Amino acid sequence: MKSESKLVKAFSLLEKCTSVEKDLVWTSSNCDPFAAILSCLEDKEKDLPACPSSCCCMKRRNACDRASTSEASTSSFCHSTDEFFDVRVRYGHLIMLVFHEIANELKTAYEQTAEYPLVSVKHSALLSSAFQFFILTCVSPYLDQGVGIPLQLRSHVIKSWERCTSDRGFRKNQLCLAAECIAALLDCNDTIRSNLLTRYCSDIVCVFEQLAMLGASDNTASVYEEILKSTDPQLLVCTFLGLLKPRSGVKPPKSLTLSIGSRLSRILVAKNGLGITLSSYEKINGDQLWQNTPFLSTFAKQLALPPKNGRKMAYYENIASQFIQLIRDEKFSRENVSILFCMFAEEMRGKNPIAAGIFIDDLLFKPWEALCSTAHPSWSDSHDISLCLLKLWSSEKSTARILKSNPRFLPCVTVLLSLLSVGEGDKKASPTNLMSDVSFILKNALNDVENLSDLLLAFIGDASPCFELVQQQRLVQLVEEKSSVYGKVILSRLVLSRDEILGRRIESTIEFLKSLDSSLSGRLMVEIACKSIRSWSSDAEWDVARFIDDDKTNSVLDRSSWHLVAGVFFEHLQNSDIDCSDRKTVLSLLDLVKEILRSTTQYLDRREKAFETLDIIAAESEDDRSLHATIIQNAKMAVGLAGGVIMGACVDEQVSSALLETCDVLMSFSNFVSGLKRNDESISVVAADARKLASLFGKDASSVAEAPSPVKEKEGTVNIVDSIRNRLANDSPVERGGALLDAGRLIRLRNPTILLHLEEWLFEAMKEAIYDCDSYVYLAAINAVAETACYNSKYLRELISIFKNFEIPAQSKTEDGVEDEKQAADKDQSVPVDIVVRSRLCEVIGKVFRELDKRFGDSAFVRAWKVEEMSDCF
Repeated sequence: MKSESKLVKAFSLLEKCTSVEKDLVWTSSNCDPFAAILSCLEDKEKDLPACPSSCCCMKRRNACDRASTSEASTSSFCHSTDEFFDVRVRYGHLIMLVFHEIANELKTAYEQTAEYPLVSVKHSALLSSAFQFFILTCVSPYLDQGVGIPLQLRSHVIKSWERCTSDRGFRKNQLCLAAECIAALLDCNDTIRSNLLTRYCSDIVCVFEQLAMLGASDNTASVYEEILKSTDPQLLVCTFLGLLKPRSGVKPPKSLTLSIGSRLSRILVAKNGLGITLSSYEKINGDQLWQNTPFLSTFAKQLALPPKNGRKMAYYENIASQFIQLIRDEKFSRENVSILFCMFAEEMRGKNPIAAGIFIDDLLFKPWEALCSTAHPSWSDSHDISLCLLKLWSSEKSTARILKSNPRFLPCVTVLLSLLSVGEGDKKASPTNLMSDVSFILKNALNDVENLSDLLLAFIGDASPCFELVQQQRLVQLVEEKSSVYGKVILSRLVLSRDEILGRRIESTIEFLKSLDSSLSGRLMVEIACKSIRSWSSDAEWDVARFIDDDKTNSVLDRSSWHLVAGVFFEHLQNSDIDCSDRKTVLSLLDLVKEILRSTTQYLDRREKAFETLDIIAAESEDDRSLHATIIQNAKMAVGLAGGVIMGACVDEQVSSALLETCDVLMSFSNFVSGLKRNDESISVVAADARKLASLFGKDASSVAEAPSPVKEKEGTVNIVDSIRNRLANDSPVERGGALLDAGRLIRLRNPTILLHLEEWLFEAMKEAIYDCDSYVYLAAINAVAETACYNSKYLRELISIFKNFEIPAQSKTEDGVEDEKQAADKDQSVPVDIVVRSRLCEVIGKVFRELDKRFGDSAFVRAWKVEEMSDCF
């Protein structure tokens, strides 16, 4: 009760110390409010708390009493050249004594009850109001110019205030007393602490920062750090930012700027530091912060500057991870944060490209790059944030430009294209926002890509696996579970055959094209169909060493597959609305018609020549007949498309020239079909329609060449044998291997000249090359022998015999060489060459049988032959 009485008296005295009649201020002490208040208190209050006799205010009291009535505190009437003193010192010390008494009483009450005593709203407001007088008298006079709020901005009563700048020792002493008083008040009661920090955080910081600049922070540094730790970080950041601003045209001292900057950096790299900093800027600037592009750019540059004494890579990793967390938590608008993140990423790339590659590029692209090399992929946080960032950065022109300039972007986009859901079943299973984001990324990423049709065609022909995304609905989020942008998503690899992969990729491409503008979509479909048709006549399929190079074999589509691609896009073109008024579309369609008819002509020419051979294995199989039907059907659709374009196109000079060229191709195609020895009714009907269509432009058989350009061979039949023979005798493994690859390709093409030389010398040369010590040579020889085995069963028996009896001849290696090879193999745990060759021979025999099964079907004769020939191989 006694303690409570003392506390009430202390607050009553505090009220008297900060209250004065208005008339008294203007009639007493030359309008010095502190002199008036102090004079009134000393006249009325007899038990005022007093400083120790050793205090400077007690030594000067009598002199100041005499001078206070004749001169205001705007001049230093009572000081020497090295010491500052006026009535503010006495008044300030009185306020501090009252504060100490209040703090001691509250602290004592807490120690007795282990609970902070309640402070009334009135007393709390009184103390907070009185703290202004404490700042004016005990803090502001001792601060350097540019530190804190200027004195003239704090008071409207007194126009100018004198600073104490001459005596550093006196200033340090006064500020130390102020720091002790502040520490006592902040430690006595939570309510008082909260009120003072909320209203006077800037002034409190200035006290301790000025002490540090005066070199007197040894005794107060720990107290300052405790105050900062217990203060709301957002309040601290707002305070620090305010202290860095120039006041009345005066910039803060450099030492203060460095100290505050260091503390801001520490907050930034602490947990959720970036979010706290952005919240502070948002509190200061409001919603206009995110529209202020110059400010955001400047802030991004500041973020890209790591602390001088810190680890740069650790700093960049910290800031990048905080950006990711902000986007994931969506505390701020994701669109706004992503723009700032992109600015920071580009600034970081300029200062440290390695860090940008690790913390930005890997974040964006690595999850998708690793998909194809992972046997059992699963959706992870990295996929989640990567897809979200790609979508956000694709939506703005500035960020999209930066994204597209990255060489890792387009390969990543093709992976996303394979994730695009196709079919009604997939769409129902896929999350709406997830699939819409994937589609949005693809549309913005590929909309203005040059040669987009080439990219899409490469995607269609890619043999890489396809994936699918399925979202599991979740109503409740688990405790401590990481927040996710897309919720729970299942990512799985589809187990598909090569043909099924092709079909899914075609459907994904068409799904993507539907999201584009109709004119662009139609033009791309025409270009893809044209380029697919050009691939009919390419020899890429025949150039691959199919029995030893699995990667290239799987990556190169065969002719029937290219027919399928062209047919599908051709069919979609017919089912869609084609704008014949668009010149580019008309020209593209006419190019498509010409490519189909020219390719069909070359196919028919090859087929006619193939029938002239007597090789039973090369005779037409079921696949060949299916391919023939597809080609004829495509030619029929091409003629029909040509008719539609001719009738509906808006003719100008360029279109007219293209139409005449198309009619020439139509007539040339019709003439060629008419001259075929082996013909069928279906192709004759197509040729007749082409002739009728061409006749509309006055074309007849005499106006065009009757025969198509002959199918060119890559090598002449005169010197190809000599070339292979000479290169096989060359010392270079590159030449020998290349000759064997050419031999295998020509045998596969059933080149008559090469086949004649098999019996004479070529097959024996290929067999001998299998024993070559160079891997490039013996693998090419194995492929060539396998192609020969597909040509004639006699050579298949030879291949099996080589496998049964394979052993590297002793004369090809010395005993020391053999021993050295074994030691080397043991040392690096590699497999000896003879085992490698024999295993490849075994693998190739299996592939040969698989190829024969395709040609003959799984007949009883072939099965019996396999059992008979292979029974004693193992």
